[in-house]
Amino acid sequence: MYYFFFSYSRSDNSEFLKGFFNDLQKTIREKLGLDGDVGFIDQTGNEPGDHWEANLEQALACSRVFVAVATASYARKEYCGKEWAAFEDRVRRYSANLPDDVVAPLIVPVLWIPPSERAPFPNVISGRHYHLGDPQSKVNQRGIRYVFKNKARFGLEYDDFMDDLAERVIGLAHEHAGIDAIGEVPELSLVESPFVTDVDAANAVNAPPARQRGLKWVHFVYGAGSPNQARQAGRDSVAAYGDHGGAEWQPFFPDQRTIGSLAQQVASSEQLGMIACELPLTDDLPHRVRQLEEDRQLVVVLLDYWAAKIPAFESALEDFDKSNYINCSVLVLRNRGDEDTRQHWPELNDKLHNALFYRFKNGNELFLRTEIDEEQRFREQLEDVLTRLRAEVTNRSEPNLVNLPQSGTRPSVSGPRGDHD
Repeated sequence: MYYFFFSYSRSDNSEFLKGFFNDLQKTIREKLGLDGDVGFIDQTGNEPGDHWEANLEQALACSRVFVAVATASYARKEYCGKEWAAFEDRVRRYSANLPDDVVAPLIVPVLWIPPSERAPFPNVISGRHYHLGDPQSKVNQRGIRYVFKNKARFGLEYDDFMDDLAERVIGLAHEHAGIDAIGEVPELSLVESPFVTDVDAANAVNAPPARQRGLKWVHFVYGAGSPNQARQAGRDSVAAYGDHGGAEWQPFFPDQRTIGSLAQQVASSEQLGMIACELPLTDDLPHRVRQLEEDRQLVVVLLDYWAAKIPAFESALEDFDKSNYINCSVLVLRNRGDEDTRQHWPELNDKLHNALFYRFKNGNELFLRTEIDEEQRFREQLEDVLTRLRAEVTNRSEPNLVNLPQSGTRPSVSGPRGDHD
């Protein structure tokens, strides 16, 4: 039996999130005088086909409390919603035997990052009480992540919050120990997320007119395939791609920080104070980037070297490469510890040079940077690019846009050096 199941979005995964989970588990253990794991967190990186869903279902079926780490990303992830729905089904079946039609409050959302007007929580989350203690406290105003990152300033407030949360989990787990008799949950593949419809509808209603958003917005394009796409491209190991690729890609695997969480942390830092959104790598990318350029919003394409070996991505990148945009940069990340990448490096390098031929030939490092091979360098490069793009857009309010050649045959690049001269 676990006292709590820790449900979170892989896009929010970070050292801070792991530290928060560890603190909650440690506090509960100390209060109860227990050893071992009292909470469950999925950090295995299991892939579908490796009993991944079965492991989660088993943990959901033997946990008494469901702690949901509420963020905009969490509310967008289908499988976070599936975990919520599966546990909620178990709670309903247990609550059917309680007096006075009471539904046991065993789902406990905690505010990791506050919602925004553009990315509000769906009703199923916002309708729950996800604040603890004083509503005006820093934890409830700025979120747990902010207080955790600034423990030097808010250590006492964080400790008080952790104590309250641990007491709440323990109290609920003991009061509703009878839920142990409900020893199964629905198959995750068969349940529907209660999040997606509410969030999409709220975003459509609450999104401000595009031209009012301006330079505080950055749209990240996560150019990393799904595990299946990565296999089809020739990779043997796909653990770094999470469940669906994209924002869940872990570029410096086995470090489990996702590209989505890294990018959002840099964008929302005190130095930049930007709001991060996601833009898909699809054939309409050139049109959407141009629209965002007109609206004075930034775009950063974060590419896996394997992306150009995925046909749909390759085609989209080639179309995107035909024009320049003053609001858009491409950063290409390389994991030097990855054996698959090392073995296929000449081919990967050539494919990427072909897909982004004009950007490589132009050589402007504001709009293309490659071989970013460690987290700290990535953070530095992304912060620099965002700062310079913002200045570029500000200084060129009426840009003289340059259309790159669109006729003729795209040159084919061969050889590991990618010589374009």
